[in-house]
Amino acid sequence: MTEHSHAYVAAALVWVVALACTSPEATDAVDLMDEAYVVFAPVDEQEIPTRVAFDSDGRRSLAASLPAEFRYRVRVPERALLTFAIGIITAPGASPDDPLAGDHVRFTVLGGEATATEVLFERDIHVARRGQWIEQEVDLRTLSGREIWLVFKTSLPQMEDVATVPVVGVFGEPVLHDRARYRQGRGVVVVSIDTLRRDHTSLYGYPRRTTPGLQALASESVVFEDAVSTSSWTLPAHASLFTSTYPSVHGAVNLNVALSPSWPTVATLLQEAGFTTQALVTHVYLSREYGFGEGFDSHQYLLETRAEEVTDRAIRFLTAMGDRDFFLFVHYYDPHWHYDPPAPFDTTFDAAYDGHASGVWWDFKELSRETIEPHDLRHIEALYDGEILYTDRQVERLVRDMKRLGIFDKTLLVVTSDHGEEFLEHGNWEHQKTLYDEQLRIPLIVKFPDGERAGERVSEPVTLIDVAPTIADVMELDVPASFRGVSLRGGELDSSREIWSETEHTIDGTHKLSLRRGANSPKAIFSLHSDERVDIELFDLSQDPGELRAVENDALRQRVQTRLKHFLKTATAAREGTAETPPVDLDPEERERLRSLGYIQ
Repeated sequence: MTEHSHAYVAAALVWVVALACTSPEATDAVDLMDEAYVVFAPVDEQEIPTRVAFDSDGRRSLAASLPAEFRYRVRVPERALLTFAIGIITAPGASPDDPLAGDHVRFTVLGGEATATEVLFERDIHVARRGQWIEQEVDLRTLSGREIWLVFKTSLPQMEDVATVPVVGVFGEPVLHDRARYRQGRGVVVVSIDTLRRDHTSLYGYPRRTTPGLQALASESVVFEDAVSTSSWTLPAHASLFTSTYPSVHGAVNLNVALSPSWPTVATLLQEAGFTTQALVTHVYLSREYGFGEGFDSHQYLLETRAEEVTDRAIRFLTAMGDRDFFLFVHYYDPHWHYDPPAPFDTTFDAAYDGHASGVWWDFKELSRETIEPHDLRHIEALYDGEILYTDRQVERLVRDMKRLGIFDKTLLVVTSDHGEEFLEHGNWEHQKTLYDEQLRIPLIVKFPDGERAGERVSEPVTLIDVAPTIADVMELDVPASFRGVSLRGGELDSSREIWSETEHTIDGTHKLSLRRGANSPKAIFSLHSDERVDIELFDLSQDPGELRAVENDALRQRVQTRLKHFLKTATAAREGTAETPPVDLDPEERERLRSLGYIQ
């Protein structure tokens, strides 16, 4: 091997004092990509990228032609943990089909005071696994307090001297941590469980035990009994969660437009305050194409990925970044149709079923109350409930690992949903089309840092636009003037507050809005036609919580019409001076997938 200093690394060895030597105080994490190192690799002219992306997960990386070594001089903290990822890329100018002697790349981490002779980590990765990050942790406590050489090495175990190699082994984002620091940083975790209907959670009294994990979390949190979404589908609801504005204001109301970057979001606030920000999303409506990459250092779109893998990635992030100020947004897709929970959750709530109904939307979408057999409807709901329980187990695992890492107490944790789901209560399946409470009422749990208000249950009405102001309040950040929600931290909420919801994804082509003031109040659902006609449905939720019998009340009708005019006028004023919503041009494959899910007719 010959010594070669690439243009993108330091030309000379610089001693790096990574952490304080003997201080009993917890020390900050050291991103080794920011520190000086020397690289030894074959001399060549290849421009190997130092930022490598797999599945939209881009990371700064140690990368050089095989075989290569990257040498640091560091001082190891008392409670040291080294985290990094390993991966294999195709070398510049090479083809994935180029022959390789052998079929593995070896990744090694060495340490030692005078020379790096102690093997701290070693693993062979098959080249078939190229194109993915494989997360690693190395406990360095045996080297605590010592100044050492720390060497990251990539090699081919099957051969010694090679002229050209068609692959490159990379170490992604190596970070040296002090475990004690995990208990001192500020953290925000927001978990959104797509399509989670409030009255199908045992947390809110559902007879099936669908959310034991959330019930356990409730004892350490504040549970909001009457939380309402701003919409009945994913895009506008999440845009409201991030911007603290209603859909008529932020404008992300159909699949052809994205959230405008002109709106401050909770992610941009935290990023600007120095938080490391990470998004793990599983639906295209939360992808970068729809504007949700703003404010995130890393934004991973994991198309309809199971909750277990999403949780694995969330835990890896918290392990690698949890000793910094961080913001993690986790989106679980599983309760969304199609309802196909993995075993054993597929039979948990209807084990004796012997019919032919499935949870695939195409199989049941044409069925009505009159044509579906009752036991088939019960089975479809049981599959949905199984998805909820499966996802709840993953939230429970995430909480457990937060406690293991020591970051739970100091972290603000929010668990909620974007909307509910309908099972023919008003003649329809799924969501997005209407604004009845089975689609709008959602769970909302807020675990404040240091056990603040643990165990409380709050009955006043709240909404998704309250999440961002709550985060800003707890993290002591300035609240943008555009935010329309209120902080949920203080506990003094207005029981008569107006709560609005909207959808433009309707069967009849109308723009629908709903107005309510609480779970026992009157509720109005407006349908705005293109010719400016307005239809109004009125319900008395105190007598008819299922919204099955519309009432006639001329005085109430007049009052809600006045409130509608005021709301729309205020929304128009709030939009003035903001950028237009950017258009979204989805590729044919993505549009076909949305068509298969019923979003496009």
